[in-house]
Amino acid sequence: MITDINRTSVKSELNKESLADYWEGYFHYKENSPELYQIAQGGLVAKVEEIRKEKRPFVDSQRVIGRLLTELGSSHNFHRQFREQLPDFHPNQILGMHLYDIMIQNTDTWTYIETKPSKHVYPHATYFKPDRK
Repeated sequence: MITDINRTSVKSELNKESLADYWEGYFHYKENSPELYQIAQGGLVAKVEEIRKEKRPFVDSQRVIGRLLTELGSSHNFHRQFREQLPDFHPNQILGMHLYDIMIQNTDTWTYIETKPSKHVYPHATYFKPDRK
């Protein structure tokens, strides 16, 4: 699950009704491209798990997504399939929403920080675990 920097707002699930319209792209991807979704799910979960084990866990969404897309570019036809199946969407933006969904569902509590203005459609988000010493 994730919480804000003041730990006043905790999110543990996505509520479609309260999300901005651009989230429809994520749900379209999740429901209509299950193979791509599973590939990204496995890669993102593995990256979060690697980071979680660090002494000072810190997930920089742009870096995690960039690394995953680079890896998928050399080992899979993810990019081609994404362009064919989802021509109106950008993989980095959709995977940003995918990562957010993963972080919400994670059993650990992560603090979520938007590092771009909150009204920005696809914020460069970071997540960290302040409890670690």
